[in-house]
Amino acid sequence: ISISSDNKHLAFFTKDPNGYLLRIVDLESGKVTYPIKPIQFINTFSYASYYKHRRPDIPIIWLDSQTVAFIRTEVSKDKTVQIESDFPGEIKELPAAEHIFSVVNINTGKIEDITKLPGNPNSYIGPKLMQDNIEPGPLVYIEQDSLGAFRIDLKKRTTKPKETAP
Repeated sequence: ISISSDNKHLAFFTKDPNGYLLRIVDLESGKVTYPIKPIQFINTFSYASYYKHRRPDIPIIWLDSQTVAFIRTEVSKDKTVQIESDFPGEIKELPAAEHIFSVVNINTGKIEDITKLPGNPNSYIGPKLMQDNIEPGPLVYIEQDSLGAFRIDLKKRTTKPKETAP
């Protein structure tokens, strides 16, 4: 769940037979809207292995009072990948997939895909979204436990590894 910068809306995803629905709740009126069609999201291995009955926490963050950023998954219908399971020596074959950092205007429902995240979402602990409070401008950090962190400049539409402090 994420609250808008103007404290007027909540954004969160709920399970739907076709994927996950983005819900926007107007906190003053209580009205719930669904600005986009259901998205796909893969339970990363930490959720799938240890929390089978828990819904995934789809990373979501408000960029301004009208724009929500989130991570969705595009799953291949014909390609697979092999990953090591939680049990040493056991290999799982799963659909090839990519996590995609996307933004949506909650008023128009227009989705824009900004960048694909590196690696296969089946093989790492889930990404987290954070806004940059130090540098000015629309910057978002995507942190992935096993792949490090990436900085996305939404004005320039560039992605680069996040620099760490010495």
